[in-house]
Amino acid sequence: MKQLFKALSLLVFALLLSVIACRQDDVSDQSENTQALTPKFIIHIQNGDHLRNLNPTIFQKLEETSRHTSALIPTEDTTQGTNFSLDLNTIQIIERNNYTQYTTSVLGHNQQETHLINYMLLDYDDGEQYQFLLKYPRIITDEGIHLDRTNAVMEPISGDVIFQRESVPRGVAPCLEGVPVLVESSQEYQCTQYACTGLGHALGEECECGDVNSSCSRAYEQCLWVVIDRWECSGGGTSGSGTGGATGGNTNNDVNDNTDNDDPLETVPLLSAKEEIERCMNSSLSPLLSQTQLDWFDSIDQAQTITMNNYLKADNCSQEAKLFMLEAVEVMIIENINFEDFMKLKVDNLLVDNPLALLEIDCDQIQQWQTLAQHTAPSSVQSKIDSLPSSWTNDFYIQELDNAGGTAVNMDYFGVKITNLPVKPNTNPPSRYTANEYLNYIRRNFNDFVDGSTFQPYCEIESMCETETNLWASNNPTGSIIYIDIPGDDGVVVCSKYTNSYWYFMTMNSPHAGNHPVSGTRQFGYEVNNDGSYNFFVRGVDRFNNNGIENLIYVFSLGGDVFAGSDDLWESFQTKLKTHVNNNLGTSTTIEPIKNRPDYKKVKKVLKGELPITKLGCDD
Repeated sequence: MKQLFKALSLLVFALLLSVIACRQDDVSDQSENTQALTPKFIIHIQNGDHLRNLNPTIFQKLEETSRHTSALIPTEDTTQGTNFSLDLNTIQIIERNNYTQYTTSVLGHNQQETHLINYMLLDYDDGEQYQFLLKYPRIITDEGIHLDRTNAVMEPISGDVIFQRESVPRGVAPCLEGVPVLVESSQEYQCTQYACTGLGHALGEECECGDVNSSCSRAYEQCLWVVIDRWECSGGGTSGSGTGGATGGNTNNDVNDNTDNDDPLETVPLLSAKEEIERCMNSSLSPLLSQTQLDWFDSIDQAQTITMNNYLKADNCSQEAKLFMLEAVEVMIIENINFEDFMKLKVDNLLVDNPLALLEIDCDQIQQWQTLAQHTAPSSVQSKIDSLPSSWTNDFYIQELDNAGGTAVNMDYFGVKITNLPVKPNTNPPSRYTANEYLNYIRRNFNDFVDGSTFQPYCEIESMCETETNLWASNNPTGSIIYIDIPGDDGVVVCSKYTNSYWYFMTMNSPHAGNHPVSGTRQFGYEVNNDGSYNFFVRGVDRFNNNGIENLIYVFSLGGDVFAGSDDLWESFQTKLKTHVNNNLGTSTTIEPIKNRPDYKKVKKVLKGELPITKLGCDD
């Protein structure tokens, strides 16, 4: 490979990543042809912490380079006299036949506003090393900001470089007497592998990133069509490598050089996180971010910038993602908050508009619970509640689903299939219940069908006790108020709708019980199957009342299911209902419960900015 630098006529290649994160048309046009393609090599993307563990020697040298170049004193030599540092948050690694290539973005260079600038280190197996600055002027066209390949340059870093081995004379970088020029551009298919962001696992390795307590994203691979730029030394000789002995002209005394084993030098210039954001947001003649907003990125923690850039990339720099990011920047500047706080705010606001937004369920199934979610109490029930005696500590009012503050949302279904309804007690000859009769029996004797909680007419205010008891025992209990003794946090519900085949309970705030733990509506009833059997069921839509972020902290820290207590109650309903049917000459089986809950791993990724907020909700 080094013969490319010691013989002026040989080519040096540079691979420029096609900036298509914001423009996916070219990718989709060729997507049908990619499956049969094999990339020429694999690009690995690591952060500094990963590289420090993988190759501490190289990482230390990169750190030393960054310290050295940031302390340079300006001179007429723009390569050696310009202060800049290396962005070690993202390091590109390409392993070839006899060398490894490390590329980073450059920070603070005085040409950075007008050029894309990368630092590149070539580390050969025999210990020799070369350094370059790759510079691509930026141009603005009707289609946005692009790299000007015609005037791109590859500057060898020469002079008093820090990678100098004391045992050999200092040499200079290749092509010093010539100028590397770009001679050709072409498109090729290329794959890039990203290590998981928290623990450094590579693609295919076991990774704990799936754990809700982990703060990382899984490793992944992205294959795209990219533009390859080919470079060639325009003339002159070489005085040797930046770390090896000096040679001149075309002299080659290296017995290890074998042109048959040489790999072409192929580079993939990197955009910094800020540059990628600018590329996405301002890729047209109507840029979304002002210069003031772009400058603001220089004042915030770089990890925040990387997170925001990852958000845009996760949604392919869509127009929706760009508008979302514009709002984020505006709010973050005004409110002085970080991106994660902004995401939490957006999730809470999303739940105000759509309480079911976090649920993972097929969109064509969600309508089974939609009626419950949209249910409101009739005016007759609302009027009764408004007229109830109040307390100095608490009033009666319905806790509607839309007004709950919890991120933890639930849609469930617990049922028992009854092929033969049970026989009524004390009937001779034996007579089976009708479906309506059996549902009415269950309602009037509800405590016989559940464990762990008791349901009684509301008697905490003595003047209400007789009225509520009689109403619940009547043939139309609409408006009756029921007190539920729940371990740890009692609750109150109101029967807001009643028919022969089902009734609704809505949660309430009330004196002596306070808030019900959840807000929502639950249906108790039966459905007739095509084979003539019945499904007796409990179906609910509810949401915790606590602040959404408090819910998430609980879930993420303990890893528990905040609806576990509710599940136990309604699973006991299934067990006791089936037992009662079968013990009374009926036939029944338990239906597998349906529990639609938020995917907390996905919610956490959204809050961390690792997934766009559009990924929440039902799956089309």
